Amino acid sequence: MAMRANVQRRYLFDLKLGLRLGNRLRGEEIAVFKAMTRDGLEGRWSPGAKVQHFIPKGRQTKKYLRPYYRVLGVLDALNMAQEGQDLLSIDSSIFSL
Repeated sequence: MAMRANVQRRYLFDLKLGLRLGNRLRGEEIAVFKAMTRDGLEGRWSPGAKVQHFIPKGRQTKKYLRPYYRVLGVLDALNMAQEGQDLLSIDSSIFSL
């Protein structure tokens, strides 16, 4: 992802989200992109762009991936609820990650 500095300054990342010690909720970039889209900004997809990702072996295990995708599900449910989509009741115990 890349964006102009003046755009980045207008759309700050939510500091309550993002991977860090004690926090497993992600999606800070999704929230920024939704705000940009809502305000009429457009992006471009560059299918020919080459990106190399280094994924440590520790992140290629079920022990890592299970909670990772569980949190993504929680985040999706929260986003759906914020957008007013009908959900079954969300069990509050999911927040004790």
